This record gives sequence, structure tokens and C-alpha cells, in this order.
Amino acid sequence: MKNLTKQLGIITFSLIILFVMATCIEDDGKDEGSDGALGDTLNLSGIVYTEEPDPEDLFGFKVIYQQYSGSKLNVSEHKSGKGGTISATTGLFLFTIDTPADDILEDASGVEEELKKMFNNVQTTAALETKTFTIASFDVDDQLEAELSRVYNSRKLDLTTAKMTMNSISAIYIYTTHDITVKAKGKEIEGEAIVGFPVKIKSNDIDFTLKKGWNILKNSISGTITLDDISDLNSASGSLTMSMTTADSSNLKWVLE
Repeated sequence: MKNLTKQLGIITFSLIILFVMATCIEDDGKDEGSDGALGDTLNLSGIVYTEEPDPEDLFGFKVIYQQYSGSKLNVSEHKSGKGGTISATTGLFLFTIDTPADDILEDASGVEEELKKMFNNVQTTAALETKTFTIASFDVDDQLEAELSRVYNSRKLDLTTAKMTMNSISAIYIYTTHDITVKAKGKEIEGEAIVGFPVKIKSNDIDFTLKKGWNILKNSISGTITLDDISDLNSASGSLTMSMTTADSSNLKWVLE
């Protein structure tokens, strides 16, 4: 199983990424359901974007999101092999996958171990050695070595004070063979291991239920970071809060990266 922490989008940040992605993203997603439960068939669609440097930003901190335009791209879910496409003319991503085959399911112990890195007292109602989960990951044409991710990023940067307010949300699509409740207590996490520089990160308590079928699991990190010396990453300080829940992802954007 690909690392769940990576799928949640919280270990790929560096200071450069955090400062570069200084933008708000509009709503253009199309997921069914409002509580994160999508049923036995996962139907996905949405316009695909790429992240580009904002040409009007002399410091290179901000990015703009450009609708994908280029050749038609094929998309495959990395374990099932099921396919989808990104249109060359509209940038529209279309993908459908139904109930996963048993041979791509993972047992619950792997998911629990990943959660323990971010929370205390993790409890699930899934039998740990039972194959009950799979997480969808979308790979784009092999030669591009690219993936599609569902994200929302908002950054406000004040260069005078070297202070940034951030809100980053990422979503994964997770299938379970039956209803599973997940509970855990929040804890302080070593920021260096997650965002790449020394800040405090506190995870909130979690308590949610994954319904039988496909679900959206959303993870968010928000807070403020300050650099005492903008040229020195180790001078970073601040406090970030991480939350995890199931919810619809209609305010997220498909990004080709």
C-alpha cells in the first residue's frame, strides 16, 4: 500500500512549497454526497489544472492555476488498473471504478499504523488482519511520471514580517468492505518530519465512520508560520493544526503534478 501519510498530502511539503502555493482555489469539483460516503461506484469528474509560477510575482512565491491543455492523457488507478482520461480540449477528467477486487484490498493494520504516526490511542472497529481497505491513487501516462491529486491550498504571505497564514486540504478516496468507525486522540507531532522545517503541529481528535463502499477522507493543516530570517529555514516558528474527517470534496481541485 502506498504510504497513507503521503496520500493525505502532509509529508510532501517543504518551505518552498508552502510559500509558493499562495492562492485560493475556486469550487469546481463534482463528487456526490455531502458526508464523504460515495457508495459502491466511484464516479469522478472535474477540470484538471497545473500549477504555474505567477508571472506578476517577482519573488516567485505565488502560483496560478492553469486549466490543462495539451494532448489527451490516460489515467489509471495504480492498483486496480482501471482507467480514465483527461480531455485534450477541455481538461476534463473522467473516471469510474466500482467495487474493488479482493486481491487489491489491504488489511486494516497498515492503515492503523499510519494513523498512529499522527494520533494517540487509535481505535478502529475493523479486524486488523482482515483485508478491508483500499486507497485510490491516480497515475497519469507513464512517460510523464505524474499523478492527479485532489487539493485545496490557500496561502497569505506578508513579506514585510515574513509571516504566512496557510490552509491546505488534501483528499483521498478510500474503499471499505463494511462500515468502520475510527477514533483517536490528537497529539503534538514533530513538524520537521512532516513539513520539513521546525514548527509545532498539533493533530485534533478524530471520530468518524467510513461507510461501506467508497469514501472521501479529508486532511487539513492550517496555521501561521514566521521566519526570523527569511534566508534560513531553521529560523521558522509557528503553530499548525491538523484535522481529519470525512466530508464532500466539492471545494477541492484536481491538480496534475
